[in-house]
Amino acid sequence: MFRIGFVCFLGCGAATLAAGHEDLVRSEVVSFEGASVVSGEVRAGDGGSGWKFRQTPRGVLIYLVGSERSGAWGGWYLNYDHRGKDRRVGLVPEPGPGCYWTWSEGARKKNVGGFGYTIPCTARPANGPLRGWSLTLDGGKPVLAREPATEARFIASIDDLSDGK
Repeated sequence: MFRIGFVCFLGCGAATLAAGHEDLVRSEVVSFEGASVVSGEVRAGDGGSGWKFRQTPRGVLIYLVGSERSGAWGGWYLNYDHRGKDRRVGLVPEPGPGCYWTWSEGARKKNVGGFGYTIPCTARPANGPLRGWSLTLDGGKPVLAREPATEARFIASIDDLSDGK
């Protein structure tokens, strides 16, 4: 996996990419695979949730996209306990010490059907005793674990706007 600068891709919205005859546009919203927000709580579920990112000197801020589904929690930040006393992950209205993450992306994979790509992405705490731990879904809730059996992922998408010719 590699780290990616958000200056072009996520910090400035969607980016247009050139690759052969494809007309590729990267979405500025990524989904948190297997997690949704219900009544202000991040939970495991099929509902899905959309997130945006902002690069800062302290790390990446991850915040929930405002929508009918996210309700009043649109714009709230993904947060962990920067003191390391609680492994649970939740939402807070304003960024604080437990809102800064490192971000890494895997290789892009062609979508079934041939148009566009997906990119598996991971977020890990940037600060405190839980720095570098992995985000996982345990017991229906997102938590941080040193070595989880399965790491929770975000999925970025790159749409192919060409007609395939």
